[in-house]
Formats: sequence, structure tokens, C-alpha cells
Amino acid sequence: MKEYDKKTAAATLGKTFRAITFDLEAILPVPFAGDSQIYYKSHLNVYNFTIYDGSTRDGYCYVWDETYGSKGSSEIGSCLLKYLLDLPKTVSHVASFSDTCGGQNRISDKKKEDLVYLLNKKIIPEEYRDFINSLPSTSDSTQLAVHKEID
Repeated sequence: MKEYDKKTAAATLGKTFRAITFDLEAILPVPFAGDSQIYYKSHLNVYNFTIYDGSTRDGYCYVWDETYGSKGSSEIGSCLLKYLLDLPKTVSHVASFSDTCGGQNRISDKKKEDLVYLLNKKIIPEEYRDFINSLPSTSDSTQLAVHKEID
């Protein structure tokens, strides 16, 4: 996150401005199997999209399996839209950051209709994207915390 966005989010206590990072975790095969023989047998792929709200320090996990959708731009866009719609009505600006992974940054096919919907609801998102290739994001730490709880 940009330092300016962190400071703005902290100054408003998250009431009018939110700074978020988001990330799609690598595919999680269920059941998990370390044995390569079992790996190639039938398993279910599960996706975990996390959003970390730097303003409130809350993490949100959106989890679905391959029977409900893939890991494309529609699913990512739907998760982001769900998050934005659940924000308090006082929030008027959102700065978002992600890495350069596929579907997360290619949400243009849903973007127009979602933005029109948000504008009609009087939610005005400001989108900033910093492409950080090698640094772990704060949403990665959310995924790590989930795995620690599972193990």
C-alpha cells in the first residue's frame, strides 16, 4: 500500500476512506495429498480470494470450489463487488492494491457494469493499482493465518 493511502485511511478511521489489498491464493486441492499417486486422482479444486482492509485491519476470505466457478475475472470481480457493497454507507473512497496475477487485474469485462451499479448506489470507488511483483502482500498474511488455523 502507498504510505499516503495508509495515512489517509488511518486519519479517517476507515469511516470515509478504505485502503485494501487483495490476492487469489494458489489452487487448493481437496483432499490434500502429498503423495504424487493420489494427486493425479480425482480431487476438488478450491479457490480462496482474500481481501485485507488496512483501515480496519480485518481480513475477508471468499472461498468457492470449481463446481461454482473458476478463478477468472468474473469471480474476482464478484468478490470485490460483494466487499464494496458490504461497506458502510459513509465510505466514499476505496484504494485497492494487488499483485500482477491474471484474473485479479483483468476484471474489465465486469468492471463497467459494476461501476455503473456502484455509482447508482452513490458509492464512488477510487482505484489505485500498484503492481508489486516480489513483495508479499498483507492479504498473503491473511492466507497464512488461515493455514495455521487449519494445521
